[in-house]
Amino acid sequence: AGHTLEYMLRFICCGDIPTRHPDCRDVRLTNCEEDFEALKLLLTACVPLFSTNQAPPVVQLSNMCEFCLKYLNFEKTSSTANSSKTRRLRNWSSSQYDELQLLVLSVLPWVLPILISDFQQRGGGTHLVKMLEWAFTSPVETSTHHHAKKIQSCVNSFLAAQDFNISCLDSSGGNIRSCQNNGKRVHSLYIMKTMLVLLQKYTDGETDIDRESLLLIHSDFLNAGLLQILLQHLSKFRTDMDDMDVNLKTQAWRLCSFLCGNHHITETLFLRNDEVDTLLQYMSIDLKRVETDNEWHSLLLAVLDACWNCILPNDKSRNAFLEKGGVYTLLDFLQTAPPSLYNILLGLLTELAEYPHTTKHMAHWSGTNDEDLVRLLVQLWEVECKRLGCLTYIKDPQRTPYPLMSQERGTSATESIFESLLGKIHCLLSAIGFDLVYRVVNPEEQAIVAVIEQFMDLKAGEVWQEIAKDLEEEGIQPVEHDQECLRLATLANTETVQAISLRQADALQAMEKEIKEDELQSFETICSTVRRTDTCVQKEKDYIQSTKLTNCN
Repeated sequence: AGHTLEYMLRFICCGDIPTRHPDCRDVRLTNCEEDFEALKLLLTACVPLFSTNQAPPVVQLSNMCEFCLKYLNFEKTSSTANSSKTRRLRNWSSSQYDELQLLVLSVLPWVLPILISDFQQRGGGTHLVKMLEWAFTSPVETSTHHHAKKIQSCVNSFLAAQDFNISCLDSSGGNIRSCQNNGKRVHSLYIMKTMLVLLQKYTDGETDIDRESLLLIHSDFLNAGLLQILLQHLSKFRTDMDDMDVNLKTQAWRLCSFLCGNHHITETLFLRNDEVDTLLQYMSIDLKRVETDNEWHSLLLAVLDACWNCILPNDKSRNAFLEKGGVYTLLDFLQTAPPSLYNILLGLLTELAEYPHTTKHMAHWSGTNDEDLVRLLVQLWEVECKRLGCLTYIKDPQRTPYPLMSQERGTSATESIFESLLGKIHCLLSAIGFDLVYRVVNPEEQAIVAVIEQFMDLKAGEVWQEIAKDLEEEGIQPVEHDQECLRLATLANTETVQAISLRQADALQAMEKEIKEDELQSFETICSTVRRTDTCVQKEKDYIQSTKLTNCN
């Protein structure tokens, strides 16, 4: 694979093959149509080879970085003063150059992690930001060969033709809206995907690449004004966006999340641009569209992730988010959102609940049918328990010593705390305060709250049970002290389950008593109504009878 990749990269970058084979040594890359197609195939074929173990030294010794930068030139920038020369690289036609530029952009996410040091030293990070700004702001009328691209989209490869929506007619006057598509949307998409790959590798803490260069290129992105460019692009929100526009907005919000994650400078920039209103505008997406369209679903996930990374860590932006009703918007979402959004919404609310004054906003929220947050969380607890196969009511503590044990295979007690919704619901109700929770729920809901309150103790019992089971399977006999710890943990779990069962029994009895009292009150109301009706009927009869007697006299 190493020699094959070396020959392929040499032909791509230099136009010849380093071999003495008589059939190959005279092969040269020209600008004919066959060589153009061969160059595209070679670039595409290199992508799976970049992930092999032999690829890094071969790619680093090649001229691949210089080759990529040559095809990243664009019009009307100071970095490309001799645009006529760079645009005619190897005498390609304009349409051929545009297609090769798109292809190089699509290859960058695989090749740049290998060439990150060289790319950063050549100013590649700053150049990508400027190119993204050019792709966002380039209008339709100045886009070179824009009308020819309509035909090119039908005959060129799918890579260069995936954005078919060139323009859109205005429903009122029939005018073309240039903001719909400037012909550079695919360029924007590939540039942002490349930036996401670089930022994600830095965030993930990968050790097989140059982290110092990744940090420098991160700084280059910020210094070149990437966040401001993204926020300017995101400020243009429409409900009639096509799939490509929605995809671009999704990638832009993801980039904002990575830039703002654990970076106080970007958090301040986000606040300074006053983009809290923009974020709340995106959170007003119709949930029916989110449920039926994957693109809009991905966009909403990206917006919520940006809210988590860009808004919550900064005090001023978080206060602005609260003042503009952000918590109420999240709770409205939680009430009507599909199950796929429960996890991130509850995570956001749990994170917000750690800050002062936030729980007051949550306590004052009222949804449809005057439903409050506590009742909504209790309903979500029942739904999640049904999904996991857990028990909501403990009728026999001896037969169900671990009522919250998940029935999903391969899931430990510790993993279920973080992965399921039960832990987040417990944290939210703990932040509100269980004393207040018990006062606002009815007896039936109190029985469920009794389980939620002891969630951590029940999970601790499951952890000890798993430890004892693992020791037994491995044939390890605990020492006397450890055996006593296991016995006390089992005893504590048994007492906790019994206490929950008794409290649930009292709550259910109170519920039955309340139902009987309501029935008696309803019965008395009915009887009183019947008595009043009988009295009215008797009075009417007496009145009729007295009238008859008066007439007879």
